[in-house]
Amino acid sequence: MNFKYHTNLQNPANIVARWLMDLSEYEFDFQHVKGKNNLLADYISREKQGHADMSSDTILPASINTQTINALITQELSDEIILAAQDADEDIQKIKSSPQEGKHKNKEKYFINDNSGLLVHISSHQNYLKEDICHKTIVIPHSLKKTALQQAHLPHMGIDKTYFILKERFFWHGMYSDTINYVASCISCCQYKRKPPQKQAYGQTPIPTKPGDFISIDIVGPVRPNNYVLKVLDHFSKHAELFPISNIQAPTIARKIIQYITTFGRPGMTVHSSPPTSSNK
Repeated sequence: MNFKYHTNLQNPANIVARWLMDLSEYEFDFQHVKGKNNLLADYISREKQGHADMSSDTILPASINTQTINALITQELSDEIILAAQDADEDIQKIKSSPQEGKHKNKEKYFINDNSGLLVHISSHQNYLKEDICHKTIVIPHSLKKTALQQAHLPHMGIDKTYFILKERFFWHGMYSDTINYVASCISCCQYKRKPPQKQAYGQTPIPTKPGDFISIDIVGPVRPNNYVLKVLDHFSKHAELFPISNIQAPTIARKIIQYITTFGRPGMTVHSSPPTSSNK
């Protein structure tokens, strides 16, 4: 059965791995149902009408743009919600009482927005034109950090993209490390975003224990007076047999290999390059 074949795969494709992970939670038996009687499959394969309410577990498509994400964040973290949380945060209240004195290294400082009353962080740096660039972001109190992380991580993108969404709007000390911890602990990402399978390393050349255990075949040429030379090397004894050949067609090479086998016996393992041709003289 096709399903049993997929369950035995060592490195299944991402979509197959997600199916297998979901199905592993259940115990079931397979029963064949004729197509005309398989009404349930026909029903569940059709697109559902209407749209379900978005929850905190909703996975947005990765192609969603930053403007859409910012709009969703604004719904959950409006200026009114952030202002109320700032007013309840003792550390932020200390900075609000004297924002100009709350300077930090790298020319960081704060100010209070006249319209919204929010505490805003200013970070300035110089670009390659030696011009000062100021970036203004809203200070997020401790009570809203998790909400900000949840909203920025709605598309379940990686650490850097999630952090980019956050730093464009918000500020708090340790934001990047908090982003790393949040994305690493995201259950949906752990379940559905598998690491790409690593390429297997090249196998090591086996060590022969007696003559004929392991031979290698190579073709040297073109050389005079014949066009090519077929070289067969025994890796245990280091003995090499050279066969002059006029071409590198398969029948010609096969006849010489048979000649080698009739003299030295059948080898345990044979390797050759692809194509087995060398220009060494």
